[in-house]
Amino acid sequence: SSYEFLKANNFDSAMNYQGFAIPVKGWLVDGCIPVSEFCKKITQEIVGHNFETALIMQNLVDSHDTQRIASAVRNRKSWDHYKNPSSFDYDEGERVYARTPGYDNGSPDEEGRRIWKIVALLQSTYVGAPMIYYGTELGMWGADDPEDRMPAWWHRKDKEIFFTYQDLLTLRSKYNALRRGEFKVLEANDSSQVLAFERSYKGESLIVIINRGNSDHITSQEYLDGFKIIYSTDNRNSLQRVTSLSGSIFIKVI
Repeated sequence: SSYEFLKANNFDSAMNYQGFAIPVKGWLVDGCIPVSEFCKKITQEIVGHNFETALIMQNLVDSHDTQRIASAVRNRKSWDHYKNPSSFDYDEGERVYARTPGYDNGSPDEEGRRIWKIVALLQSTYVGAPMIYYGTELGMWGADDPEDRMPAWWHRKDKEIFFTYQDLLTLRSKYNALRRGEFKVLEANDSSQVLAFERSYKGESLIVIINRGNSDHITSQEYLDGFKIIYSTDNRNSLQRVTSLSGSIFIKVI
């Protein structure tokens, strides 16, 4: 697979497959591992480098060598077991090609779109540099080669997905804490499948809460005291609640 090639040639030290893309598929996309295990996998990559290096790791979820993230989401339930459990079939040949019987080379369903948005939220707020593969922000889907290398869909831009990426990356540009801030896990709740973490830098503090669970999550006011909500993938979210398969960003009120 492309991942094994990258690892063998030491390219994945910059392209963060091991510390981001693969764990994201296991937890956020497929929902097959608990959030505590996800946290362990992603933080191992941070502690394996000095923090300045971690800040420039390329946090990707898809590339020219993989199926697109929208297609990974679409096919999250296509098979009842993994061929390669250690990588959640991230780039397992028979599981990422349009020609494989059972592969659905179509757009994500409504639940899948909610998952897609929280993947974008994490990619925009986590430690490292978000690497958005061309066309993902336009709403493109596609299996592995050659579908993943089709021309950009400028003629059929998905406005909802486009503005999700635009808004999230605008926030990343606006707040230093999201680009350079320290990272601290506040909550990794396996029963609710909720992750909460803080990014802080020179007095600026933001908290991100992602709910991968099947039920709405009542937030902990213990760590949200003094914060206000500034972005959500679901407009029903509030300081007190994060709905199922959604995420929010909060900022400390000074």
